[in-house]
Amino acid sequence: MKISINNKELEAFVGETLIEVARREGFFIPSLCYSKEAKHKSSCMVCAVKNCATGQIIPSCTTLPTEGMQIDSESPDVILTRTLSLELLLSDHRADCDAPCKVACPGDFDVAMMNRLYDQGKWRDALALLRDTLVIPATLCYICNAPCEKICRKGDVNRSVSIREIKKELVLKTELNKISKPESNGKRIAVLGSNPAGLAAAYHLRKWGYDVDLFERESSVLIPYIHTEQLPATILELELAVIEKMGVKIIHLAEYPAINDYEGVVAVVHENPNPQWLADFI
Repeated sequence: MKISINNKELEAFVGETLIEVARREGFFIPSLCYSKEAKHKSSCMVCAVKNCATGQIIPSCTTLPTEGMQIDSESPDVILTRTLSLELLLSDHRADCDAPCKVACPGDFDVAMMNRLYDQGKWRDALALLRDTLVIPATLCYICNAPCEKICRKGDVNRSVSIREIKKELVLKTELNKISKPESNGKRIAVLGSNPAGLAAAYHLRKWGYDVDLFERESSVLIPYIHTEQLPATILELELAVIEKMGVKIIHLAEYPAINDYEGVVAVVHENPNPQWLADFI
């Protein structure tokens, strides 16, 4: 069919939208929500054009041409509409600069940055980012219901990124022989309890130079917080080995530790905390 854009007669093919015809013919029309492969709604109006026959401003990203249509894509009225649309969007901004996967992650992990590093082959940087944020990332992936994957924008195009599988793959690349102990600042910290919060506290305190003793009354770390059948034992062993290689001492102690020699104590508890663990600290 024949249409015109800015007084230039063009051939439009069946199924093409106005923005696709215009761009194919060299006319620049900006867009924000448009992607050829994605499902989208004409909501932002950044790609607005004018139907000269009716004077109506229409979104070029979803409008299909009709025979004889005359389109204006560059007049001052059209440019003003796009500008006002963008200003309106910015006035009601909802922090969408953060990727939905990061917002959805209970650990506030920058999934998009990990993916970029992974795609660039910088797996050591991706793993460092992963571990510094989540500490035991693969372990947590096995018990997480993956809200990041459910909200992934790529799901609108074809399928969501397999974020958990990327994390597990990165963790399996861990080079234990290259894990070093941070230099000690001479101060000792006791961490009571080995749930994810306790392990995270121990990890970061050790990175900051503190000598850390992590005490757990149960015979296994993360028990009863995580059930053994929820993940392979080798995964947990690997992630605990990283923490121990950094210099954290994991001590299974049925009795309550003496704390006189510690500059500080971090106590983490679960559903049924034993107050005797905390009695000496109050």
